[in-house]
Amino acid sequence: MDKKIAFISYAHEDREFAEKIASQLSKSGIDVWLDSWEIKAGDSLIQKIFMEGLAKCDVFLILISSSSINSKWVQEELNYAIIKKIEGLTKIIPLVKEKSEIPAPLRVLRWVDLSEDFESGLREVVKSVYDVTDKPPVGKIPDYITELFNSVGGLSREASTIGSILLKGGDTIRGDEKEYSGDELNGLA
Repeated sequence: MDKKIAFISYAHEDREFAEKIASQLSKSGIDVWLDSWEIKAGDSLIQKIFMEGLAKCDVFLILISSSSINSKWVQEELNYAIIKKIEGLTKIIPLVKEKSEIPAPLRVLRWVDLSEDFESGLREVVKSVYDVTDKPPVGKIPDYITELFNSVGGLSREASTIGSILLKGGDTIRGDEKEYSGDELNGLA
């Protein structure tokens, strides 16, 4: 399984919470791009954030809070991530820190509420990053379905199956069609 890179977009008022998320995700095998970890003194903010962090991320995590919805930097990062999402290059996962208005472009996405249950929310994020589902595997189609033919002439599948068997059962040219008892026909349905 390939290592995934996640970019976390947040308002600096939420830095401590963003670092907590980043640390937990890193422990789960996700390479997290967090500005406080990646940008050093003298680095170009534009180069580091847009050309390195956002350009290379598989997943864009946006921390939703009253501070972040008013942050111009978060909005610019979101705009870039939306273009990458449209191009099929990244997944956007909104992370709710506190109850606040969800920005319009994110309302169509399922978000993860970290304000209620942080640990459970992070497990959901990790599963989504690695595209893992709780859906059980699809089983084998039951024999009683696979043995039935498709409907013919508007008849039920059962009637179509019985009619098809009756037609195939004998030599209609000589008139010696095979006969079936009621029990035999019940066993077909």
